[in-house]
Amino acid sequence: MHTKQVHYLLCGFLHFFQHAADEKYNFERLCQSTILNQQPLLRPLRLELSPEEEVVASMNMDIIR
Repeated sequence: MHTKQVHYLLCGFLHFFQHAADEKYNFERLCQSTILNQQPLLRPLRLELSPEEEVVASMNMDIIR
């Protein structure tokens, strides 16, 4: 490769990684500053879960609620 092509290639990668880092930073900042308002269902839904799904649901109740 020519030196100029390598330079453009490296600049492109650096620009890509900088953009990805900015997106990650902005997303994390948004997650920390956002307060979600929850609204309960008017009529609760009954779920039919397999035993395996019940285990997964019980392990993730803090996220589900």
